[in-house]
Amino acid sequence: MDVDHGISRRQARTRVALRIIFSIVVPWLLFCGVYTASAHSLHHYWPEITWSIVICSWIFVFFNFVLTNRAIKNNHKWEARWQGFNTACLALSIVLGTYFGNKHYQNLWKKYYDFKALEAYVNVNPNSDSGTAFMDAGQVYFKEGSHIDTTRAVAFHNYNTYCVAPIIREVLQEEGDTHKTGDTAGIKLPKSGSVDFFAVGVNCCDPNGFGFNCGDASNGLARSGLRVLEAEDRAFYDMAVVMWSNRYNIPTKHPLFFKWTANPLTEVLGMQFVANIKYQQQVMIQLIWNICVTSFVVIFFDFGTYSSK
Repeated sequence: MDVDHGISRRQARTRVALRIIFSIVVPWLLFCGVYTASAHSLHHYWPEITWSIVICSWIFVFFNFVLTNRAIKNNHKWEARWQGFNTACLALSIVLGTYFGNKHYQNLWKKYYDFKALEAYVNVNPNSDSGTAFMDAGQVYFKEGSHIDTTRAVAFHNYNTYCVAPIIREVLQEEGDTHKTGDTAGIKLPKSGSVDFFAVGVNCCDPNGFGFNCGDASNGLARSGLRVLEAEDRAFYDMAVVMWSNRYNIPTKHPLFFKWTANPLTEVLGMQFVANIKYQQQVMIQLIWNICVTSFVVIFFDFGTYSSK
């Protein structure tokens, strides 16, 4: 080990150790900052602040780039190697933090925040309530006796099979009507004048609509729905509903699409739980990555040997 005049071997080792720690910790912290800003509530509610943080983080890269050039001009090869390596690590951390943060937000957190912004409705009667009254619904708990009429499901096929089935209600005897909407006589026109509530799913029924098994359709205790928010799917569900309306000659004025489930709230909280787990996993993966890359560079490129030149 070449040691500078006035610097002991112990000081040289300390300097190398500090460089290693810096190269592991600082890029990781920068990644965490950018990743957190891109993945969480800041991105959802204040996206302009998120992108300001991402842009400002490049100041660290620019500063290290300046130090690298200074070390090269002063012929400090060891310093130049480390500064160049740190510059590359910091830049990569920002790129990865932005990429994984946005991916994490789009795939996980966005849906959770969207459901938080929507309303939850209880005791919705699909036989008398209109879809216009629940346009802001995220979680809907239907009245007792509500169920999916799987015998009148239809499907629209476009690469995937988009299945829809009406959510109806069997009126109880004590309410003065014993009509059953699942019989062979056809569907009775609801008091609302249209059927607006549909259970839906992708590739969970036959191409003709038979065998509807989307969500918790097979669970006899389920009578609630989680609103479908994916815009790319809603367009195909709309076309399936048009087919359904023409087939049964029943109007559908403002159709709302739901994933049929026994407990919507549990599913929403599950989104938050999964998003937090994925977030923590990505943070730890990045730390392990930094440790591995820095160790590889130190071992195979002689970064661990301090030199005054």
